[in-house]
Amino acid sequence: MGLWFYCDKKEYKNIKSIMKITNYEKKNYVLNSEENLKILSIIKKLEKRGLNKKDKEILKLSRTQLKKDWQTPLITYLNKLTKKYKK
Repeated sequence: MGLWFYCDKKEYKNIKSIMKITNYEKKNYVLNSEENLKILSIIKKLEKRGLNKKDKEILKLSRTQLKKDWQTPLITYLNKLTKKYKK
């Protein structure tokens, strides 16, 4: 399939049949735009690689941004950072 950046419109039309989207992703993520499908595709490719702990955390946060209620996980993450760097 190659990198998303090189996909043309014909490939995009068939992306849902090409890309393995889990039932959880179908139910919980907003996948009605090309951009969101690109993000999910890139996340899945990166998850297959040996990422360090910090990069895994970034991917986890990135996944939450595809959720229908993306604000709640973002607030939770930001609150965690606030506590970490509290003076």
